[in-house]
Amino acid sequence: MTRIRVIGRDEMNEEQGRVFDEAAKAGNPTGGPYIAYIRTPKLMRVNQELAATIRGGGLSGRERQIAVLTVVRHWNARVPWAAQVRAALAAGVDQPTIDAINAGETPRLSDPREAMAHRLAKELLANKGLGQATFDAAAKLFPEDQLVTLVAAVGQFSMVCCTANAFDVTPPDGAPAPPAPLAAPNRATVLRHPNLSPMIPNKRFQMTFVTDKIVSRRSHCVSVNPTLVVQ
Repeated sequence: MTRIRVIGRDEMNEEQGRVFDEAAKAGNPTGGPYIAYIRTPKLMRVNQELAATIRGGGLSGRERQIAVLTVVRHWNARVPWAAQVRAALAAGVDQPTIDAINAGETPRLSDPREAMAHRLAKELLANKGLGQATFDAAAKLFPEDQLVTLVAAVGQFSMVCCTANAFDVTPPDGAPAPPAPLAAPNRATVLRHPNLSPMIPNKRFQMTFVTDKIVSRRSHCVSVNPTLVVQ
């Protein structure tokens, strides 16, 4: 159940009502995470302006929606997934591509720009950055302004998803099926580095396990040749 109360149009103050009416007249969304944004009407307005700017930023509808679906899938956001599946289908994204993204798989995309839209969004969110190889490949496919738009789309829809998840916004009746649950990462992780031998900690070393990642404080380590297996 949605954690935040939906404000009726008759309950809105003057500014909220004006922003709500402008959005409705333009055919922009007023539900989903926007039931939260309307509490700060300037935030609702600028977010919709940002979304419109991204739509006009030179990416094709398919490129944009493939990136957006990848973002929404990362955040497992139910309401944005329902809305963006419909938008993706309207933009010509085929169901097998949507299903692959939903399953956490790499979709089979023959267009290199579309494939990069998925790759960039997935890598940026998973790694909190882009590797040089991915950035260089993207820069060859997209002019600078379009590359900026693609990255901005990842950020803007991450905000939408975070809002929907934080307030547990409930999808409307008849919405497309929510994102499928992904398998949890295996906590038995083999740690390897392409250039360094594994490091065995001494007694001053402290580790905290977070799924398949390790957060640690700097300490003295002894390099050894065998692979370090963390159980």
